[in-house]
Amino acid sequence: MHSSRAAAVLIPLVLHPAGVSVLFTERAAHLSTHAGQVSFPGGAFEKQDIDLVATALRETQEETGIPIERVEVVASLAEYFTISRYRVTPVVGLLQPGFEMAPDPREVAAVFELPLEVLLDVRRYERRMVERNGQRGFTHFLEHDGRVVWGQRRAC
Repeated sequence: MHSSRAAAVLIPLVLHPAGVSVLFTERAAHLSTHAGQVSFPGGAFEKQDIDLVATALRETQEETGIPIERVEVVASLAEYFTISRYRVTPVVGLLQPGFEMAPDPREVAAVFELPLEVLLDVRRYERRMVERNGQRGFTHFLEHDGRVVWGQRRAC
């Protein structure tokens, strides 16, 4: 994809004694793009970032208030391209319970966790058609505890 911009997200795995959960953010309703959507913390690469892992950690701290030093980075996954022309690198990080958060209300409406076992249960997903920016495609939705999580799987 031409003219894409580098970005990174953190996939934060919280290691609770009773089981692993995944931390998400709900984007603020007033944002001009992706308002109210559930996402991983992250954003665009900036000049001060030494690499995309630094981008993911900086953006996580900015959005959620979770200190960078609380995240143990364990992997970077293959990049993917978004419809909005970002080239996103997912970074997997581990968090021990008990971390402090201070979500930035300019960007984030809420920070919440979903159990990893729920996210991995393919029976919980529903395939729906969505249209975005004039493009239609199938997306898988997951609803759990009043939250709707979805992600693009493939275009029509």
